[in-house]
Amino acid sequence: MGFLTTLYIENERKGIYITTAKRFSRGCEGVKKVLLDNRKLDYFEFVNYDKLCYWLGEKEEEKRWKKLVSEFEGKEDAVAYIGKGAVEKFEKECEEERLFLLAEHANEIKS
Repeated sequence: MGFLTTLYIENERKGIYITTAKRFSRGCEGVKKVLLDNRKLDYFEFVNYDKLCYWLGEKEEEKRWKKLVSEFEGKEDAVAYIGKGAVEKFEKECEEERLFLLAEHANEIKS
C-alpha cells in the first residue's frame, strides 16, 4: 500500500506497480479503484507475475524479470517485499489504507 499512498501524498497522478506475485489482494484493488473513481489518480496499474512475463514475452523457465528487478535493488527509493511474510504484511497495509481512504471519503461526503 505504501506505493499508492506515496503517489497520493506526493501528488503524483500516474503509476505502475510491478510485482512477481501471482495476484494482488482485494484490499489493494479496492484502494486503486477508490483513488481512480475519485480522480485522485489519472492512471494506475498493478502488474502481476503473469502480466510481467507476458509483457517480456518470456517463458516460465527463463525468468528474465529477475535481471529487471535486480536493477532496482539497493536503490534509495525502491521498495521490495521479499518473502511470504513481507507480502502478507503489505497486503494488510493495503487493506488498512483502503479502509482509511473509504472513511476519509465518507467524511468528505458528510461535509
